[in-house]
Amino acid sequence: MELSFILHTLFQTLDSIFLSLLSFALLFLLGVMHYNREFDPEHRAKLQITLYTLFSVVTVLIIKLAITSVEIWESETAEYVIRMGIIYQLLLPLILYLYQNYKSSQTIKRCSYLANFVLLSFNIAAILFAKSVPAPLLKGWLAAVVLLFSLAIIYLAPVLYRLQDDLLDRPISEYLTFIADIAMFTIVVAINLFMLCSLFMGRCLISSYSLKIILIGVNLLLILRHILAITVSRGEPSKKSDLFDKSKLRGIEPIESQFGDLKERLLKYFDEEKPFLESNINIKEVAAYLYTNKTYLSRLINDHFNSNFCQFVNYYRIEEAKRLFLENSSVTVQELCDLSGFGSIASFNISFRIFAGSTPAEWCREKRIESSTVNSTPIK
Repeated sequence: MELSFILHTLFQTLDSIFLSLLSFALLFLLGVMHYNREFDPEHRAKLQITLYTLFSVVTVLIIKLAITSVEIWESETAEYVIRMGIIYQLLLPLILYLYQNYKSSQTIKRCSYLANFVLLSFNIAAILFAKSVPAPLLKGWLAAVVLLFSLAIIYLAPVLYRLQDDLLDRPISEYLTFIADIAMFTIVVAINLFMLCSLFMGRCLISSYSLKIILIGVNLLLILRHILAITVSRGEPSKKSDLFDKSKLRGIEPIESQFGDLKERLLKYFDEEKPFLESNINIKEVAAYLYTNKTYLSRLINDHFNSNFCQFVNYYRIEEAKRLFLENSSVTVQELCDLSGFGSIASFNISFRIFAGSTPAEWCREKRIESSTVNSTPIK
């Protein structure tokens, strides 16, 4: 009995520490949102999603801490379901973050409302009514949560798999981002598998507090990443890349005659056939179409366009996205991303900032303002 009391006190102390850390992070993000109103829509949507999920986590931890301070659940099933529910509440921000990188944040924002509401309702009901709800019903609720999370992971897996084909051709920033996302996805999959096995075994196979420490640490890293991304985007003025000035593409004198011929064929191929619209395009396929080899084509792009193959392709994709928006200003950022050949919204945002000097949302907003100003100017 004395050992049980000591462990109970220790776990309450750990929960208090976790709650304090997450509450501080929540208040800090609220301050960032309140005092900095110049975020582009994508950044604002990402911060709002993080705030929603973080608020849900803090709410669940507060309710559980308040209940466990006056009573200890006698039912092992109730304690097991509550612990797993909190683990999934901490897992939700990671899944939503991965979806933010590869889907429009505005779309994920709408889905996050429902996901947070359902999971928060489940956890609150499990904590408050654990004594009165039959054990089979508690397990049924938990099984539904595990199934929904599994489906979300299964849907995301092919997206990440398709992006790994051209991983080596990506700029270093995209490469590191992708590696970090893969590591996070691996954590999500591993924890979900443990939870799935625990569901069939009827008990937690690993310490719930160990998982809490891991997940809270990763959530705090996500918050720090958001803050650093905002600081960099606000602290460093956006600079448009001049690697691909369209007027200079054909003006570079070839170092070798065969390079000049290959360069003309390459530009003609991209201008007329538009192979960059394929999200899985790679340098081997382009080299084969132009009857050359990968090494020779890569040297041409490096020497004549001062870039790598991935940057060369992304330049054309950004130009295509601009053209599509100027033709139809009602198109969304996600649609521009898909129609221009990008495999993920994260790559689209990074490349757009490199070649256009701003995010897609900012650029589209400026063009709409310019269009409305021109249309509203009276004819003299």
